[in-house]
Amino acid sequence: MRILPFVIALLVLATIQTSTAQKQQKDSFKVSAGFIRFEKDDLNGFYFSNEYNKSLSRFIMISPSLDFAHGTTGNEYPYSLFNKTSVSGNFLVNFTPFVSPVAEKRWSLCVGAGPSLRYFSGPNLSNYKIYKNATITIGPHLDNSVPLFHPNDLLKSHNFISIGGRAGLDAGLLVSKRNKIGINITYAKYARGGEIFTSGFNFCYLF
Repeated sequence: MRILPFVIALLVLATIQTSTAQKQQKDSFKVSAGFIRFEKDDLNGFYFSNEYNKSLSRFIMISPSLDFAHGTTGNEYPYSLFNKTSVSGNFLVNFTPFVSPVAEKRWSLCVGAGPSLRYFSGPNLSNYKIYKNATITIGPHLDNSVPLFHPNDLLKSHNFISIGGRAGLDAGLLVSKRNKIGINITYAKYARGGEIFTSGFNFCYLF
């Protein structure tokens, strides 16, 4: 184990030297898509995001973004009625704590946090319940039935805007001089909308 401190020292030295030699990061435009979960209402779905990254230094970027998301409890009736659509505007400050010592700095790791404003649209799911074990016949065959839910006639849209905070982690790989691909995960919590988790893939154009 005597070699372990020596190896750690070399890794630290390589990181410091690479960080010192690194030029300011390029500005970029990023699109991402993937999975989203609305934790409060137990909904899963997809999201799409556009993000602009403005570099302020070798380690700091500001990243305004606009997201669209849709979640549901299922594709079949009546689960398809229980859904939520949302649009959010976010403003994150991203920090690159680690610079890859790999030649040409082909990959990077970025963490960020900041405020988020999100618009929610969908039924107030706390007022409804699906009785999964109770079924009603809707056709001539006894096996043609669906779960019963209540109340049926009061399923109205509930729209509101909520402010919250958001944090994210992004790992990217440079595939050409101006193109980068990556994966990202985010966590957000809103005053009225509850917690939201996302994970997805992204494509980034550097300029």
